[in-house]
Amino acid sequence: MNNLKYYLGFLWTLPVSIVAWIIVEFIRINRGVESVIWDNRLVCVVTLKSNHWFYRVFFKRRHWAGWSCGNVAFVGDMLSYGYEPEMVDHKWNAVTIHETTHCLQQYKWGILWYPVYIVESAHLWFKHKKKHSYLDNRFEREARRLAGQLVDIPPEFWPDGLNDRWIFW
Repeated sequence: MNNLKYYLGFLWTLPVSIVAWIIVEFIRINRGVESVIWDNRLVCVVTLKSNHWFYRVFFKRRHWAGWSCGNVAFVGDMLSYGYEPEMVDHKWNAVTIHETTHCLQQYKWGILWYPVYIVESAHLWFKHKKKHSYLDNRFEREARRLAGQLVDIPPEFWPDGLNDRWIFW
């Protein structure tokens, strides 16, 4: 029965996943993919090369460790963030769990995940002045909890300080 849940989720996210597969193929053709791993939930984890322009523009510049789109979890190179080599496996695993959790959330919500995520962030920004639109988003909190990452992040530790509440700028 569990496999059926993943197959249905896979189909429910198919329109978004197709876009992600096109991105993966584009990056792969341009030699920007380090590895591609499929898990038993039909989630595809793509590790990007840190010296590739796609990684530098869309991950390094934005300080992203990962990104998910449909059933594809893009994961960056932890060494390029300055982590000590002995911490890389731990960080890579945490980021991978975080991003695959987003894939599984998308299995549940399908293409509606994106507007619901944005509405959740906007709601936090407009209605809860002491919350961060990204860090306090329920989808992000769940992903951090399952990945063993810090869930409750106080305002003094927000990326750009106390006035940084909006994810989109």
